[in-house]
Amino acid sequence: MSGTIWYTVWAGEKDIAAFNIMELDILSLGGGEFQKGSDHLAEVLQDAEFSVTTANAEWNDHPLSTSVSDYVVRSYGPVKIGYFGITADDVNFMADISPVWFKPHIAAAQAAIDKLRELECDFIVLLPHLRWWEVKELVENTEGIDLAVGGFCAMPAEDFYLNRNGQVVRYTRSKDFAESLGIWKLVFDQENRINWHASTYEEREITSDLPVNLALESAIAEWRKDLDTLGKKTVGYADDILSAHRPDIRQREMPLGNLITDAMLWQAEKMGLSADIALFNGGAIRADLTPPQITLEEIYQAFPFNDTVEVFPITGSDLLESLDNGVSRVQMSHGCFPHVSGMRYAYDFDTQSLVYAEIKTDYDTYAPVDPSATYQIVTRGYLSRGVMGIACLHLFLIS
Repeated sequence: MSGTIWYTVWAGEKDIAAFNIMELDILSLGGGEFQKGSDHLAEVLQDAEFSVTTANAEWNDHPLSTSVSDYVVRSYGPVKIGYFGITADDVNFMADISPVWFKPHIAAAQAAIDKLRELECDFIVLLPHLRWWEVKELVENTEGIDLAVGGFCAMPAEDFYLNRNGQVVRYTRSKDFAESLGIWKLVFDQENRINWHASTYEEREITSDLPVNLALESAIAEWRKDLDTLGKKTVGYADDILSAHRPDIRQREMPLGNLITDAMLWQAEKMGLSADIALFNGGAIRADLTPPQITLEEIYQAFPFNDTVEVFPITGSDLLESLDNGVSRVQMSHGCFPHVSGMRYAYDFDTQSLVYAEIKTDYDTYAPVDPSATYQIVTRGYLSRGVMGIACLHLFLIS
């Protein structure tokens, strides 16, 4: 649900209302839903008129256990289909989600599959909130999944992976930002077995000529009245577009990345905290800033995650390792790509490795990062809690 201005302003309330109007059937939990913690999510989900699933959560008597299921079973005529969600376990290192904890997803997935088999499901669908290579790993180490749909990767795809028994599992995902909708039409024979030759998959672009949900359109128009009161305020000006275009924002230096990291250094100084460098991950930059006027709504759209600015020490060796890990998946356009201020670095795209890194000196020159030195870094609170550190940056080894 998070990642948009709607969540920033209403903390999930309008997202749930919109899903209800759309008559959503099943929602698979992702890490972003926990941005404001488990208690808030439990409160918001009380209004959900649809099923919510994730199979790898340990609820530890938290109220979410009454709103979220390990799996969901639906019958379509004689055909019984089982669905289960999987949440990336790096959510454990986000905002405080205690006492909830997410288990490693492979074992949890197999347990859900086995349970759905006991319930005599004819077909099992994985709804992963995972990166594509994590979906691939999960499929390759389990048996019983027939189809995987979704995942938080920016580009659409239709892939085929082999499970641990050598059987083909189809995996499809759509574009993010609701730019397209993946539509499966599954055909089963009289024995309730899937007929893949007759089944079809379509990636449908979301365009203005598609039919409009009038009830949702009316609700959004009403919500926008409150949003416009806040969002239309001018907060700055620009001569040129500050682009968040993918894959660029996740692969190379961009003016928008420079702006946010320069601003973080400025904010640290304003707070009376001395910082040498700033770091911000490209995956958290979600939309362009367009000239000439920059509005508060655009700021929320570009940086939709409520967060804090935090300053703490990091050793030169850890910084170098952080940067090297930050570019280690650049060919995948991974969200951990590091934008920086107060320093500069170069990397090799082909080998996905750091070439050199230098710190800006008091004399506006640059000196190599000293592995034995300690620097003050300013970054997002989300990163300082270790999320991207666990996933890829390894930025906070000293925390």
